Amino acid sequence: MAGKQSAKKPEQKPEQKPESNQKVNAQPSYADLLALAQQNLENKNFQTYGKVSGYDVAAPYYGEQAPAQLQAASEYAKMLAANQAAKVTIPEEYYANLQRQVPVLVDDYIPSYNKGRDFIGMPSLPLYKEYKVLDLEDAVKNNFSPEAVTQAAVEQNLMNYWQSTLEHEAGHIADRYVTFTPKPKGQYTEPKKDLGLGYMANEDHLTTGLGKVQREWYAQTGQRFESPDQFKQFVLGLAKSQNSEKAISGFSEEAKRTLRPQIQNAIEAQKYYEQLDAWKANKSWFKGSEPEQPKANLDFLEKSAQLIPALVQINNQRNLTI
Repeated sequence: MAGKQSAKKPEQKPEQKPESNQKVNAQPSYADLLALAQQNLENKNFQTYGKVSGYDVAAPYYGEQAPAQLQAASEYAKMLAANQAAKVTIPEEYYANLQRQVPVLVDDYIPSYNKGRDFIGMPSLPLYKEYKVLDLEDAVKNNFSPEAVTQAAVEQNLMNYWQSTLEHEAGHIADRYVTFTPKPKGQYTEPKKDLGLGYMANEDHLTTGLGKVQREWYAQTGQRFESPDQFKQFVLGLAKSQNSEKAISGFSEEAKRTLRPQIQNAIEAQKYYEQLDAWKANKSWFKGSEPEQPKANLDFLEKSAQLIPALVQINNQRNLTI
């Protein structure tokens, strides 16, 4: 999660893992961590240590699921790997690491997953509240609605926001294994810079963000995005909406952070598709050349659409959808 640059940011403690002599059976589970956080909403000095995995944060959305449905997503990833035109690779290591737990340290950390030291740092809730309140510039840059990160809104949604941030960081445990094909040569370097889509459009956040969208979509509809075309039609439909914020109102603010850049990008893609349809329908000899493709926009949409159906996994004893 991107943090604002301000004096309110909680002080980053030295990066270190907990001492190895801490007893395993004393570690709070994910559910325990949430319960302890809820009990310490006003405790600025709240500290605890536990472990969490991508499975742990995803499972509560789904409960028992049909194994065949979950298996289909894993098979999709294998099929995608065999497609030479694929823009995304989701290897077996991704699925294996969804169930790998890493330490969670709650103290005065900035919310983050430390890839090098393999742990998640989270602040106490009062410190998190200071961190979460953003000004307009930081809100837009990080794909938040400015209204969602005011002092009043953060106080009202504090526990839900804290949990969503912990989910976000847990998503990074496995997403390092997802890779994308090189971007179109000469087109752009990072989407957030040249397409102006914000933090959640970075490729290192697509898996985490789209995983959140996938599980909330399933919670709302009982269905998941099973093909690239399904997701494309969904996002392009949102791009046509007169009020996209109203159209995504059923999602959490964290999921909306991912949907906003997708919608913004799809608006540009939709313009191209409409121009192309009009060009094809024009039977005049003087209709001119075919409309120029916005390659960067179409590339971003295609990568996202190819990725989201693979964000599901199953094992022999527990079912998982993310």
